[in-house]
Amino acid sequence: MNVSFNDPVTILNPNTGENLGEYIGVSIVNVGNRGVIITDWSIILSKRRAKIMTDLQGLLKVSFPNKLDIEESLDLYYDKKFFLAFLQDSLSKKDINAKDRVKFQIMDNTGKKYTVFSAKTVQDYLSKD
Repeated sequence: MNVSFNDPVTILNPNTGENLGEYIGVSIVNVGNRGVIITDWSIILSKRRAKIMTDLQGLLKVSFPNKLDIEESLDLYYDKKFFLAFLQDSLSKKDINAKDRVKFQIMDNTGKKYTVFSAKTVQDYLSKD
């Protein structure tokens, strides 16, 4: 599988064209020779894993498990406001280092883990430009 990180991602409502806001995203492409079932995605902190719940995101909802056949792809999005608040909270609890990039993990039904890192460090995301 190929996994990539995307930031920023602007989402538009496909029915109205309304701007739904800015998100961060992870794109997954099954480049293997068999189908794969994605069971969850999470942010990996220094001492724990924080599972990302996309069930609460309305139009962007992705339910798990999610089957990807050969050459199929899946895009997962996380509201950037919530992402930044999560980083700030994790930093204040010392669950994450300000100089580290954020590590995302995708897991499949066999227990295999796929990781991708954010383009910026936690500090870069939280600094006021």
